[in-house]
Amino acid sequence: MSTFSVYGYGKPTYGFFDDLLYRAHIPSTPTWYIAWGNGGTLVVGDLSNTKSSMNTEVTRSAATITRTNTTQTNDTLTLTVTFSPTGDQVGKTMNELGVYDAASGGNMRWWGFPWLEPDGLSGITIATGDTVAVTIEWNAKQESTSSGLTNVGMAALTALWGNVSSPAGMTYIAYGTGTTAESAALTTLTTEVARVAATFSKESVYGTNDTLKWTATHTAASGTVETPLTVTEIGVFDDPTTGIMLFRKLAASPRDFIIGQKVGMLAKATLKDGGVNFS
Repeated sequence: MSTFSVYGYGKPTYGFFDDLLYRAHIPSTPTWYIAWGNGGTLVVGDLSNTKSSMNTEVTRSAATITRTNTTQTNDTLTLTVTFSPTGDQVGKTMNELGVYDAASGGNMRWWGFPWLEPDGLSGITIATGDTVAVTIEWNAKQESTSSGLTNVGMAALTALWGNVSSPAGMTYIAYGTGTTAESAALTTLTTEVARVAATFSKESVYGTNDTLKWTATHTAASGTVETPLTVTEIGVFDDPTTGIMLFRKLAASPRDFIIGQKVGMLAKATLKDGGVNFS
């Protein structure tokens, strides 16, 4: 009898990005399932964000969800399951892994293969009495240092996908006049002027529905012809007055507004394999 501890090496699907962006403005309560299969030995070049189902699934089980720290507090969502194969599962080679949103059927949100340290084996043939502990991680990280994603925003993304700590949706957009440089350590706009509820739509950039768009308008209550209000920063929040700032961006071209003018706000979040980018 042997106990194997493996890490899933793979890719989130575009359905994962769609799912996470949905939860960003309409939080829901998921149960995630890890599945294993023997659909052929996989290598890195086989992995695809467009995969919608495993090659040959054997079984799946509900995952335990925790959060850990990789580079920032709670920026990594960890799914774990321990399989103890029985019956016709014994003797099969575990060489394929998937994460689903249902106990059967459902949508596959991640696909890859088991990676056994320190040997790097990508397939395990299971004997009677063996157990296999599987760990799959998703790390919320910035695609670039100028993405605008905050440290507390990274933790919010893992909470949203794992439904950890009853997260609130990121449903408010704010603008301000601050010019402080973008930094992941920021938790508020430098000089906030107004915050309003946003409306939402999705766009497809790298894959289907991988981009969430926040839009809102606000009537400027300050600013005159002589001294207009200059909008220089924008942010997305989960609360109408305080709360978590998901990201903050400086305006590429600051705009001047006088009292009574409509201030239009537009923000986009694009998720891709390897990072998060905001504009």
